[in-house]
Amino acid sequence: MFALLSLCLLCLIPVNIHAGILKYNQEIVSRDQNAGTIPAWAKYNENVFVKGTTSRVSTMTEILSLDPTDFGSPFFSLDTVKWYISPAGFISPTPAPMCSFFCAEESAESFNGSYSFDYGGHGNGVWPMIGLHVADYAPGSSPTKDGVRVLKDTHNNTGRLTVEYRGVPVRNCPENKNSLTAQVEVSSNGTIVLRYKNVPKCVNASVGLVLSRSERSMVNRSAISRGIAAVRFSPIFDGCNSLNVTACIKHHLCMFCNETSKCHSIYAANVSCVVAPKNASGRAEAYYQVNISHGQPIVDMTSLGSPVTVDVSNQSARLDLGFKFPIFAKDQASRKAQIVHLLSSGVISVLSERQDCKPIWNVCSNGNYSFSILPFATAQRWGSGTTVRYVKLGSNKQHNPFCNDSSCHQGIVVEVAKTIVNNTELRSYTFQVYLDSNGTVEFRYGKPVVDSIFKEDLVFFSYPAPLIGLYRYGMADEASISIPPNLIRTGARVRFTLTGKCNDCGMNGVCQADGSCKCNEGFKGANCGECTDNHYGPKCRQCPSCLNGGTCDSGINGTGSCRCKGMFSGLRCNVTCPEPFDCSACNLRGGYCECGVCHCYKDLGWGGKNCDTLDDPCRKHSFDGCPLCSSMVDKNCKFCADNVCFSGDLVGTPNEYTCSRVIPRRYRPLCKQAVQEELTGIDMGYLMFSFLCLCATVLMVALALLARFLTRVRDIFDMHVVAATGGAPDHRPIHRER
Repeated sequence: MFALLSLCLLCLIPVNIHAGILKYNQEIVSRDQNAGTIPAWAKYNENVFVKGTTSRVSTMTEILSLDPTDFGSPFFSLDTVKWYISPAGFISPTPAPMCSFFCAEESAESFNGSYSFDYGGHGNGVWPMIGLHVADYAPGSSPTKDGVRVLKDTHNNTGRLTVEYRGVPVRNCPENKNSLTAQVEVSSNGTIVLRYKNVPKCVNASVGLVLSRSERSMVNRSAISRGIAAVRFSPIFDGCNSLNVTACIKHHLCMFCNETSKCHSIYAANVSCVVAPKNASGRAEAYYQVNISHGQPIVDMTSLGSPVTVDVSNQSARLDLGFKFPIFAKDQASRKAQIVHLLSSGVISVLSERQDCKPIWNVCSNGNYSFSILPFATAQRWGSGTTVRYVKLGSNKQHNPFCNDSSCHQGIVVEVAKTIVNNTELRSYTFQVYLDSNGTVEFRYGKPVVDSIFKEDLVFFSYPAPLIGLYRYGMADEASISIPPNLIRTGARVRFTLTGKCNDCGMNGVCQADGSCKCNEGFKGANCGECTDNHYGPKCRQCPSCLNGGTCDSGINGTGSCRCKGMFSGLRCNVTCPEPFDCSACNLRGGYCECGVCHCYKDLGWGGKNCDTLDDPCRKHSFDGCPLCSSMVDKNCKFCADNVCFSGDLVGTPNEYTCSRVIPRRYRPLCKQAVQEELTGIDMGYLMFSFLCLCATVLMVALALLARFLTRVRDIFDMHVVAATGGAPDHRPIHRER
């Protein structure tokens, strides 16, 4: 109720024409509503097919490049987007589809995504769209060949776009139930209306608006099943967008974003602002200043010098910068690198050759990137048309458009052009990354689609949603900086300036004003990477009290167990054994020894004779998928984005599974059974062997038939004569004339 009242108060602020939309109010007119009570906005517009023009998607049977309408409107946090028509019952703010077919998520590894929505709350439906009636439609199979028509006009002095699907069939549906007749109307003021005459009964289509996982407005499934005549989505604009800096700071419902120099509602901050990272004490750690601007095109590489082309065949490349590049540090030698590694997924790994995060296609689905630069990390790869090249820059400002200072630093510009994705040839990303010896990082963005469909500046959309920014110890690290993806479009410029105030204090310390690290309790060292006395393990927990002269196995690699002397044994060296014993076989991380017998910490998941078996009750269900994993509430099982099912009871213990992103049960794209391809794929060796056997059999039969034919043609009645010496008589069987 408070949030709703706050949104209403925001509506009282004068709205800028380019303001973003916080949310939409839905109005639904059911099919069984009395005709006399249907509002004017809900009545079907019969002029569309009469006055409109035929869209080229009318001939499509697959989802190729979408048809441009050259009509724009605000859509959620995007102040304006152009709309493109899809044959699959939706219009989208990008001309490139997610897939060239009606894609549906098969498993976490497929990275297909799905056009259909999940009505559990978050889940599928991750491609931006206005979903009129999203299903596997095939307009090209319609006998009329003009099943999708477009009308642009004005209504009440407001520009209006209406797209109508008429008699468009659904693939693989019975003839009498498979057609859609409906229309979507978009006004330049942001209002969206969906109207329906006939919908197919053989599909559970999705209806609603989607920009991202957090920005969506879906029509309730039960309302769809009852029958809908029309739906209107009325926008609630972000009134904070029109405020200046002073007014924005004073307004308790607004937040000024330094990175974009814009004022936004606090409810839109997560999608429109780069929120300052916080450390454990709640104070911002000033590693970088971030600035985001638009209208900055990518730089012509040849104007910088002679570009060096990188071999892309291995989907990664080793790059010698020619200088020491610092990341998340002031003057820390261990946080500087001269060699970095480019990965085809849109990642630059700074301190390691690869990312140790169980990557799929070089993508860390759990977000556990460490000391990495992410200009656009998603499921993409380098193909035959991809070019990766770089130019090294000196300190001459005249030839360095990336330099903002009076004196430039030694740097390098890397350009990745025309990457590819598996499910469509039309999405292709181009971006540039600038690094210099002062720690500055800058991203610039070119095209998100192939040249043939590129017509204007476009937002960069991808599946999975891209990760953009600088990452220190994964997504869970509050010092990592994530850029909202909706800020990335053609001409975007994102610049990270290293402040030089702090060295890396790790996850267990706080950077002080003088640049030193104040370590959390139990930690010590210049970077808070060691345990203080009487503390143990990666969490530097307090050691137990050991009796009878026993000592704790302390330190960052310690087990915390008591090491007993003489005849003493037990959990705290509190048991006197009657005879000599041997405890060397016991795993002291998994239990303790009492007079030669291992006693396991079963509550922490350890078992076995020597307590060396970690029995996480959930881990064995990893390949059963998210729904089953999450349903085992008695074991407190949780499902991680890297497809590991783990016990929540072990979180906070030495045996916890580190997961940056837990997947809720209702989140369908990754809440699927992970496919083991080696079990479901085709054994090509066996297939080839079978094929050769078949060929050999056919050849033998053919030779036998040929031999039989030749014996008849040459009057050979005895096969032995075929190999006989020339001139030998041919024995013919006696033939009696009647």
